[in-house]
Amino acid sequence: MLNYYVVVANASSARYFYLKEREIPEEESGPRLMEEEKIHYPEGELPDREVFSTPKSGRHRQPLGGSGAGHGYDDHRQEHRREWEKSFAERVANKAVENIQKTGAGKLVVASDSRMRGIFRPILANIKKRGIEIIEHDADLVNQSTESIHQHLARQKLVPAKKPPLGRG
Repeated sequence: MLNYYVVVANASSARYFYLKEREIPEEESGPRLMEEEKIHYPEGELPDREVFSTPKSGRHRQPLGGSGAGHGYDDHRQEHRREWEKSFAERVANKAVENIQKTGAGKLVVASDSRMRGIFRPILANIKKRGIEIIEHDADLVNQSTESIHQHLARQKLVPAKKPPLGRG
């Protein structure tokens, strides 16, 4: 196993990977990105009407025959969503720490969209205090194949690229 651990995440999913060194360099390409686990947070992709029990009308309406404009109100849905996203981000980060401790990796590559990275940043600061190097990358790669994720991160020089078997002339 190499010194890298990779997490790709967005508001509804997270995938965890480690880099595995080739066992028989003469016959195998490597290192290879290996998926270890995936967690899903389906509420992160649902529209409000499917998460909240009442529809948001946006404005209070005047009774029929009433005069004056209705008034706006805030039912705090965005706050609830932010709290849920923060809770999911904490779950993702805690799982990453747990897996890093098992693997002994010293570098954590986190690829996520900018919104999720903003939520991750304070959590990642705590991971950094444990002596783990954090490498952030702005890309939502959750729905990519493992091979595509590895190629993308290698092109960005965030992880080692896969090399052909040594036996090839």
